[in-house]
Amino acid sequence: ELLVLHMISQQGHLARSNVAKDAILQTSRSLFAEGTRSVILAGVSSASSLLGLVVCQSIGELRDWSPEESSFVTSVASTLALTVETTR
Repeated sequence: ELLVLHMISQQGHLARSNVAKDAILQTSRSLFAEGTRSVILAGVSSASSLLGLVVCQSIGELRDWSPEESSFVTSVASTLALTVETTR
């Protein structure tokens, strides 16, 4: 899980169309539901710390995530991070 979290903190998000074929995600199965075939993970970050994740999953069929979907999930994570910061 640490490698996945590190990648997310560096890239902002991680989108994979086939979780079963991704060696890194296979070590981090606890981050998403059983039966997940495709996933987007976006970090909710404040300053230099990762506060949480926004996770979008496809269960059943494989899904090729569009750049717009990845951007949307990243925007949701950024909005959450801003909300956390302003309420502290």
